[in-house]
Amino acid sequence: MTSNKDIYASIFNNAIQAIILIDRHGIIRDVNPASEEIFGYSQEQLLGQNVSLLMAPPYLHEHDGYIEHFLATGEARVIGTGRELLARHRDGSPIPIELAVSEVVVGEETLFVGMVNDISARKESERLLYLNNKVMRAINAALGGFINANMARKEIFDNLLEKLLDITDSEYGFIGEILHKDDHTPYLKTYAITNIAWNHDTRKLYKENVRNGLEFHNLDTLFGITIRTGEVVISNNPGDDPRSGGLPKDHPSLDAYLGLPLYSGNKLIGMAGISNRPGGYDEELADLLKPLLGTIGSLIAGYQNLHSRRKAEQALYRAQAKLRQLATQDALTGIANRSSLIDQLSDVFERSKQQGDNFSLLFLDIDHFKSINDNYGHQVGDKALQHAVAVVQEHMRPSDIFGRYGGEEFVLGLLDCDAENALHCAERFRAAMQSSSVAADSGGTVISMTISVGVATLDDETTDIDAFINNADQAVYAAKRAGRNCVRSFSRDSTEALEAEPV
Repeated sequence: MTSNKDIYASIFNNAIQAIILIDRHGIIRDVNPASEEIFGYSQEQLLGQNVSLLMAPPYLHEHDGYIEHFLATGEARVIGTGRELLARHRDGSPIPIELAVSEVVVGEETLFVGMVNDISARKESERLLYLNNKVMRAINAALGGFINANMARKEIFDNLLEKLLDITDSEYGFIGEILHKDDHTPYLKTYAITNIAWNHDTRKLYKENVRNGLEFHNLDTLFGITIRTGEVVISNNPGDDPRSGGLPKDHPSLDAYLGLPLYSGNKLIGMAGISNRPGGYDEELADLLKPLLGTIGSLIAGYQNLHSRRKAEQALYRAQAKLRQLATQDALTGIANRSSLIDQLSDVFERSKQQGDNFSLLFLDIDHFKSINDNYGHQVGDKALQHAVAVVQEHMRPSDIFGRYGGEEFVLGLLDCDAENALHCAERFRAAMQSSSVAADSGGTVISMTISVGVATLDDETTDIDAFINNADQAVYAAKRAGRNCVRSFSRDSTEALEAEPV
């Protein structure tokens, strides 16, 4: 018969949370294996150390005071409560965690147990969602000003540059149009630019030309690379970058730089450059900005077309259509973006509630998508997303509502579909994805892909579309916990989601 001691030891050693036992002086008495994984220290390195070793400022110098206050007064500031704070990895990097501390008494000794969850993934998702919302608000403001013609061109692009700097936490930047001389040599003319004038001559140049646009003809620079090649340029140490043409004397320092091409269709039409983001720039940030860059490119194209009065109405119609598409369509996959998806689902949700119609949701999540990006690069990751969309579209009905919810997550709305049929549909999509593959390179390497699917069906207790989507999201998490590449259905009667029978 298994003893309680064995049960406790099994829980302690196999918990996914870090469990840290300390005494009243903050000295670590025991840790479980999850602690080693989260903090990077071995058990031997932690035992006997003060728990402040694992804390980041400002919590580093507060911990002992919390314990002393509790022991002296019984007032719980940390004990018995859960809260979010920053811990510190062995390499010195901060770790966002969720901490709950409990008091235990063993014999006559008071000890404290800390339960630690690493919430880095959640915080990163929240950060990306926050930035995506900022991007969409910037797009909507620009679209409104252009479509309603209630903002001048300079005001629209000044606002866009301001939003771009805010989203990326950058200090300087510009947005410009690529033009060509008579000999077809390209150069840049700005639509918006921050004032970085540093002496009398540059201040005069800026003041005289900022409204109509400053021109830059020297392409032996970092921004010149984007104009010549149409590629994103990242330089997090411009001073030592051999591609840089250097800076004029007394020019403000350039600590990091990101050059972003602006396209209208397949045509390179302009570029944006931003600089001096703390910590530098990366491809992830450039990818996040794609919807905004697409909007800016379309706006530049629209204003170019408006130079010709004869073609003004036709050009304006195309630009408006393109801008409306950008506002509702996911730039990478061509399906509805999150905002458009939720709007469509909300309409069907309300109608189904009023009329008593069947309505089900499938929440589809590509399994191990991060490893595809890590092993093959973001371009292959983009191909994998497009492939997943194509597989779903091949097997969905014309009446179904399909959109990208975020990252590698998709939602499918099934009209007039009850719970049983929804499970069959989900299994069909899962099986179709499992039997397909996507090419990783031209050498014949292929990637097998699977999805986890959560199913939710409208019932009387579902009050709004957010709750409905959350039900399906809970079900897909159950599928992930069950080992991925499976289907689970949301159930209010059980903490475990139902398993779909293969069809």
